[in-house]
Amino acid sequence: MILDASIFSRALAYNGPDIIKKYYIEDEKDIVIGNLTSMSGELVQYKKPKLIRAPEILPDGTYFKLVEKRNGISFAEVPSGIEYGKLISIMERYGVLPSLFPLYDKGTVGGFIHTNGSGFGSYKFGFIKGKKELGTIKENGISEIGVVNSQELIEVDKYRVLLEVESENRFAWSAILLYEGEKVTTKYYVPSLYSPFVNGSEGTPIPSIQVIKDLFALSSNLFIQGKIPVAVRAISLDEINKAPMEKKFGYIINFNSPSKYFVTFGTISFNEIEAFLGFLNKNPSVLPFPSNSNYNEVHKTIMSKFKKKPEIPKVFEKANFSDLKFSSLYNDALKCINCGLCLDSCLAYRTTKDIYLSPVGKIMRLISAETEFEYCFGCKNDEDICPEKINISQLTEALPRLGKNRMAFSIEPTSVSHKIKELENMLEATYKNKPIFILFVGCAAKYDPIGLEGFMDFLLSNGNELSSQYSPRIKIVEGCCGFDKYNSGDIEGAKREVLSILDKKEKLNAVRVYFLCPEGLYVYNRLSGDQGILAYEVIKPHIKGKVHAGCWARKLGIEGDDKECAGLSITTYMGKQVNTPKKDVLTICPFSTWKFSTNSVYSQFLKNTSTPMTLQNIQVQDQEIIELARQSLIEGIISSADDIAERVIDWNMGGKNYFILIIIPIIRKRFLSILSDNVNKDFSFKSYFKSLLNDNILLKEKVRRVVDYLVSIDLSETINSLIPSILNSPKLDYEARNLVRQEEFKKGILEAIKKVPTENAIQDIFIRIGYT
Repeated sequence: MILDASIFSRALAYNGPDIIKKYYIEDEKDIVIGNLTSMSGELVQYKKPKLIRAPEILPDGTYFKLVEKRNGISFAEVPSGIEYGKLISIMERYGVLPSLFPLYDKGTVGGFIHTNGSGFGSYKFGFIKGKKELGTIKENGISEIGVVNSQELIEVDKYRVLLEVESENRFAWSAILLYEGEKVTTKYYVPSLYSPFVNGSEGTPIPSIQVIKDLFALSSNLFIQGKIPVAVRAISLDEINKAPMEKKFGYIINFNSPSKYFVTFGTISFNEIEAFLGFLNKNPSVLPFPSNSNYNEVHKTIMSKFKKKPEIPKVFEKANFSDLKFSSLYNDALKCINCGLCLDSCLAYRTTKDIYLSPVGKIMRLISAETEFEYCFGCKNDEDICPEKINISQLTEALPRLGKNRMAFSIEPTSVSHKIKELENMLEATYKNKPIFILFVGCAAKYDPIGLEGFMDFLLSNGNELSSQYSPRIKIVEGCCGFDKYNSGDIEGAKREVLSILDKKEKLNAVRVYFLCPEGLYVYNRLSGDQGILAYEVIKPHIKGKVHAGCWARKLGIEGDDKECAGLSITTYMGKQVNTPKKDVLTICPFSTWKFSTNSVYSQFLKNTSTPMTLQNIQVQDQEIIELARQSLIEGIISSADDIAERVIDWNMGGKNYFILIIIPIIRKRFLSILSDNVNKDFSFKSYFKSLLNDNILLKEKVRRVVDYLVSIDLSETINSLIPSILNSPKLDYEARNLVRQEEFKKGILEAIKKVPTENAIQDIFIRIGYT
């Protein structure tokens, strides 16, 4: 069930998909979408189609391209998936504006055209697909829209300054309705080109972009906690005034339309859905569409069968958990209004562009009674921006627990160094008169070994000055905190890890448990019945500098100067690379320390300055290494065409698997040779790998990150380019040509390529370069 910002989607969220079961479209067809902020409700009957995000940029890397003029209107090519807010901010720099666009800046071009939308400019231009078409969706994710075109310099200059008048003017570009209680004021915006046709001194010059920004702000003001944005369209303002809604603003549709219409936007509360739908049922001339749409049978069914009380699907009746009340989370999720604001904040969505993996998509799937959900990153930033204050972070914690086929990810801790053991002994000898605390190391030994040592140095130097609630006398406990299992939905597995920590605490007669990692502490506090201590709290008064607090630290109530999601330890998510920038900020979480290539708050207290801190002085980011490896792999594949062609005959002799075994070393040799050559061309890369030689743990993680990405990328285009080269190779046996053309041959090549990048091979290359 695909929900959007319509009143029909809000009603379905309350009542569940069964009320429209007979209208279900089961086909898993491809549907190209934007942000699902439309108010049309036209996709609700699709059970679970494949949703493809429309492109947000043109193939040549630009955002708009002026094309020919038709019927007196200039046009521009734009990407169908671009948001109007972004498009207008770009176009305005060049003196160009869309001739017609929605009043919500998150609306996308393709969605607006597809639903035949109206908005700013509708007084003059009506609907975008009216008597004159001002928008068409073409192939390859490209749309054409009418513009006030920079080719017409006089018209463009005049459109950039509008005259605001209060009496109707047939030369107006747009007519905006503003509500103050029962009072309605209409403001007409006339291009100053037509100033001779404005009565007397009437008219206040105002920049077009300022008018547009003010209207976008009005749309955003519809997002109020506990309220649902709604729209109505009718031929009479008197009819609209009867609608049971808090009216805010609207506009008039005049020319290029079947009739003159009034459109008004406003809000209703969730318990007013029934009254609003009842009004629409009794007043068929008032439609809940700003677009030129009408009711279909699905809409009518939703309106007639609406029940005021939300219903939780039966599949979730036993889904309450000891630490999370699922029924409360489900009811909270029903408040989603499809505003789309969380999409820009959601790392899972930004990484994959798959709306099913965003909060919007997960809530749609939940309401559709889906039970199989993937783990997520933490989602606090999504929660911050949600106008309905939905507890997104707890919801995404709970969702993976619903299913049986859990998407797991594993984090493998490493052992602490001898230096850490020495520090533990020194702390024991120095502070025997203090109570024992456990220092649970977990992943810190792997992702922030410098920070681990720094924290222990801090305890050694400042033990006697600590607050009475803390102790410098610690016992190191290694192992897994259970976070990977917890986040994947395996609560029983996570509990086993937590109980192991509790058991060690009891055996050591320890009073409290320190955690360097917010994720580990969060799980411990949730499942142990005990409350641990985040090591950051001990050193916090001594910290100097900006601090990054990620999602899981923030879930513990800790805030920082920077809150960007690092994506845990995950380098690829659903086959896509998780990009994280290099940051000059102190991190609390060991994962963030590693992902942002920076120092942790704990590393500030490191005494042994000979220990390598970070790679900050060498300006190389992981993405650069990964991109270089990707290019080298593609070059290696293409340059292996003749050698592969020569061995195709082995498929006929020994079968597919034998052929794959033969060509893996061929491609690998080419790939590694090209990778080595490419790296050696750049001194910064060579210096980077030389510095990695000092930190074997970090080196292994960098290598693993490269391999994880290379085996997950889509290389179908590369294989499609390789096949003609093999077919044209003089080394290809004539009898093997038909085999090369078969789909099974492509699959064999792909299977071989996935086995080309190995951690040992790439690590050897990096070490060799480091020693060069």
